[in-house]
Amino acid sequence: MTLAQATTYHRQYLRWHVQQERFAVRVVMARFRQLAGSLIHTLNAGTPATLAGMIDVIVSTQAHNSILSTIYTAVGVNAAQREYERLLPQAKSAGVPMLTKDKDPSIPSLTPQSPKPSGNLTIAFYSQQWRSKMAELARSSETAARITKMTEKTRDLIRNVLADAGANGWSIAKIAKGIRNVVADKARALLIARTETTLAASAGHEAGAMTTLLRLEKKWIATADTRTRDAHLAMLNAKPVPRDGVFMVGGRQMKFPGDPNGGPENCCNCRCTLAYIPARNYLDN
Repeated sequence: MTLAQATTYHRQYLRWHVQQERFAVRVVMARFRQLAGSLIHTLNAGTPATLAGMIDVIVSTQAHNSILSTIYTAVGVNAAQREYERLLPQAKSAGVPMLTKDKDPSIPSLTPQSPKPSGNLTIAFYSQQWRSKMAELARSSETAARITKMTEKTRDLIRNVLADAGANGWSIAKIAKGIRNVVADKARALLIARTETTLAASAGHEAGAMTTLLRLEKKWIATADTRTRDAHLAMLNAKPVPRDGVFMVGGRQMKFPGDPNGGPENCCNCRCTLAYIPARNYLDN
């Protein structure tokens, strides 16, 4: 893949990623607003002390898990289909029996599309495999650890509001406003949405690429601008690695952008992507 091809690929990816990110922000904000509503209802029905005793019950790991599971399923399966369709011509030319490009109607479309006639073999055949991959991601120990951190962060934000309220004699109305502001915070929602969308997109692209049965390599492609981390910019000159290989990114081994093994310093707000490239020996034996 030439630099020009990588630039074009990444430009197309960023346009697609923005659409997925907007969807993810809506998911995060809807859940956080619901959570804020439950907290405020408890506050209004009792006292600040009542709410303080209920924080761990209301702000649960299950509430945050539902956010990530929804993002992974929608974005991840869309990414899998996107990469599968991109590699479809190479797979067909290599003689791999492929299914049609018809869209699985059960996956929400994030862009307007004209209805297509459905054939006997459709993308829905593979989408169940892709859904299973995204479910595995949602159940992984790495995801569980991030969910725990997200939950504790939300709880701490609420406790800080209650501490300020007690120290300054806030009214119930002001406490409710403070809770709504910290829980349903758009900046935090965007950070979560962008980070988790990148992870879901990378995992989905991998799942879609693997479905083609092609022998593949993968290349890390970073955004070439001043907002990109130096360690990620350095990947622009890195050679492709085998599809099951890892990249050395800032001293960390990562399978793809958003890989939790890279730590927050490599994952938060990352805009990088992978391009899967058929190797000279197309077929995977």
